[in-house]
Formats: sequence, C-alpha cells, structure tokens
Amino acid sequence: MVSSEEIKDKQAFFDWVEELNKSCKCDAVREYVKINGKADWLHGGFSKPIYRHYKGNFYVYLGEVTDSETSEAKVAYQAVCGQHEVWVRPKEMFFGNVEVDGKPVPRFEKVDLKDLEKQTEKSNGQKKD
Repeated sequence: MVSSEEIKDKQAFFDWVEELNKSCKCDAVREYVKINGKADWLHGGFSKPIYRHYKGNFYVYLGEVTDSETSEAKVAYQAVCGQHEVWVRPKEMFFGNVEVDGKPVPRFEKVDLKDLEKQTEKSNGQKKD
C-alpha cells in the first residue's frame, strides 16, 4: 500500500517535472528517458542527479572522470534537452562559482525535490506569494 506521504512526494515530483519541461522548453522527462533508460522513470524518479546551470539549462551529472594526461579531476555531464551533448569540465569549475551582476553564484546548482518551491520560482523567474 502506498502511503499518503509517498503520494505527496510523487505529486511534487510530477509538478516539478512539469515546471522543468516549461523552463527547459522541451519534454524533459522524454529526454531524460532517452539518456538514462526507462527504468529510472518507471521507478518514479531520477537516479542520476540533475543540475541547473546558472544560465538556466539542465544537465544530468554523469560522474567524476580523470584526465589521462594530467590526472586532473573533471566532471562529465549531459544536456537534458537538445542534442544531449556530453560535456567535461574541471571539477573545481563545475562546483565553483561565477560572478553574475557582481555577486558570486554557483555555476551549477543541484536540483532537489525537497527544494521544489525554490527551484520552481527560479525556473519561472518569479517569486511565489
């Protein structure tokens, strides 16, 4: 039997996906399934973390990799929308800050269902009353 808390969490998840689709200008669920397979979606969630770039695009965090020439730690990540490009960036840069309007902001911010309201506000570009 499914608890009322699980139902609320699932509804929050589906609400969040709807907001993600709007802000990403693509069907983020369909695109995520293309990248990660049907199993994740059928189990009601994303098994790989999703990060929002400070410019607004969403990426699946694929993991940490090591540069074979320099042994530098890097992060591999894949675009949720578009051509699903896979990118690699130095780990410090991925988790670091950039300056926007004179203020430091995270280059990438992990999208968390528990922080749904805040993420929804950012995606919509407005504050809730």
